[in-house]
Parts: sequence; C-alpha cells; structure tokens
Amino acid sequence: MPRRAAYLLIPIVLSALALVQCGYTREGRGANLDTGIRSVAIPTFRNDTFEAGLETIVTDALRREFLLHHFVKIAPAEQADAIAVGVIRKFNTKPISFSESDFATEYRASIRMSLKIVTPGGRVIWSDERIAEVAEYPANEDVFTSESNKRSAIRSIAEKIARDTHARIFDGFPAL
Repeated sequence: MPRRAAYLLIPIVLSALALVQCGYTREGRGANLDTGIRSVAIPTFRNDTFEAGLETIVTDALRREFLLHHFVKIAPAEQADAIAVGVIRKFNTKPISFSESDFATEYRASIRMSLKIVTPGGRVIWSDERIAEVAEYPANEDVFTSESNKRSAIRSIAEKIARDTHARIFDGFPAL
C-alpha cells in the first residue's frame, strides 16, 4: 500500500509544480524600452545642487540596480544602445521634529531629479522630469554623527529612486 500511495502522489506533486511555474514570465524585460536596446550607459549624473557627492551616490545606486536585474548590460557610452542622462535638480534638508527646548531632533532629506534614456542619436526612449524621494534621519549634537546620519538618508533615497525608476522602466509603468 505505501508504494501505491507514492504513485498517487507523483501526479499531484507534478501538477502542483506545473501550477507554481505557470504564471512566471520576465514580463518586464523593457516594456518601456525598444526591444533593440541591449546595453545602457549610465554616466555620472549632473548635480545642480550644492550638496557635494550627491551625483555619485545616486548614479552608483542606479548602476547597481541595473546590474542586479540583468535586463540590459551596462556599457561605455561609445558602445551602448542607449544612455541614461540624469540631472539632480534639488536637494533639501529641513527639521521635522523638535525637542521641548526647540532643538531639531529629526530632519527630512529630499532629492528631486530628472532622468531620460536616449539613443546615441538623441531620440528619447523614456523620460521622467519629476522623480522625487524623501527620507528622515535623526539629528545629533555631534556634527560628524549628524553628517553621517544625513549621508545614510541620502543613500536610502538614492536606493529608493533606483529601485522605483528601474521598475518603471522595465516593468511597464510609464513615466508620469
């Protein structure tokens, strides 16, 4: 009887595996990009703010996101099918929480930027002029700790921008 039960389980297990596999596709392979786009260059974005180093943090986050998902290859601009052109337009920090003695205890950092994916000939394939993200971070009396907290918030914002933008480019969500 145990052998017969095992034979009855095989079709059930195979059916379950087929159902699990059934709906999965890599639907997002560039729903908003031309099918001929196999590689993208992501040169360092332009930073129009006074926050030093912001362009490197945001650009690196987007590069990591592209490398993570393998939908397209990262290539030098001379060899790429498309180029990601980003401009960081605004960076702001403002206090959002205060102590009883009216000292800031928490800040909100925000970044606004634009990004477009263009062909080497200049044709715009994908564009969003209104990318924005925020993150909060704790204030600290120690200037170095406070600056470190702000940098962590900036990295968090950059990662959110990279994830959301990549998803909208490759998962079929159009730019706003």
